[in-house]
Amino acid sequence: MKILDHNQSLAALAELPIVRLAGYDAERAATYAVPLAFALLDGAVVIAIAAQGRLARLLRTQRHGICLEADEVAADLSFRSVIGSVRAEEQAEATPALVALAARYGAEWGRWRPAGEVAAFRLDFTTLQGREKG
Repeated sequence: MKILDHNQSLAALAELPIVRLAGYDAERAATYAVPLAFALLDGAVVIAIAAQGRLARLLRTQRHGICLEADEVAADLSFRSVIGSVRAEEQAEATPALVALAARYGAEWGRWRPAGEVAAFRLDFTTLQGREKG
């Protein structure tokens, strides 16, 4: 198994189709995890989500210690994965995140884009590690 450094982990993340975010939802006393479309912008992950949704509420109240995970596993069980902790910062303007997401996903972005009011978040890594097994 190969352990990836920070830059190699970012490069691997850029090639993976989705991320999963997980955190503790104190309001419901339960862990919450969700798959998301994402883009990389200046070394951080950007997402656009429903402004009034459960994840937006979680990211506004638990800005630190959110887990980000992405992986890809082949039929032969070879894999690459990226996992880290992120700090969430809601963006005043959603346009840069929406443009980055549209550029990354093209026509498929319409399948991921939340309906209604959108909140954009920048997720800065506090820890990041990738792994590959060929």
